[in-house]
Amino acid sequence: MTISKNTILGDIFDTVIARLKSQVTSVTTKSLDVFTVQTYTSSFPDKEIDNKSAYPILILEPPEIKWENHTFTKKKAIGSFTIDVYATNLEASNLFLDKIIDVIETYRTTLNSLGLFFVQLSDTNYDNVQRGGFKVHRRGCKFDFRYDFTKTRP
Repeated sequence: MTISKNTILGDIFDTVIARLKSQVTSVTTKSLDVFTVQTYTSSFPDKEIDNKSAYPILILEPPEIKWENHTFTKKKAIGSFTIDVYATNLEASNLFLDKIIDVIETYRTTLNSLGLFFVQLSDTNYDNVQRGGFKVHRRGCKFDFRYDFTKTRP
């Protein structure tokens, strides 16, 4: 896989989601309950999910970028991507978040070779919501990055 300036958003999404699908599949809590990701997606499903068997859900939001001048002939895309995991168990959501952070951190060398530099965790967060007769815990993390490219000449 490569990352190109003319397809940067899709390329970053495809690269990161492939890594998450291969490395963040399930976690085991201290009580030996196993939670396996049911859905990998780019947004929360449109329909309300009121059954526990539909969780965990892992969401990689589409990357956000802005361009800035880097040198006389180069530009840089400063961007970020956010990953959320929804689970019916708080411990499982925490374990998934730890795993996601570790997977992205250990993938930095590959991301660098694809042109994504300075991939850094910039934020984590938590929220919960009542769904039917159970609580859904959302853990999220945000990673920032830089992508350098040659300016397009008129």
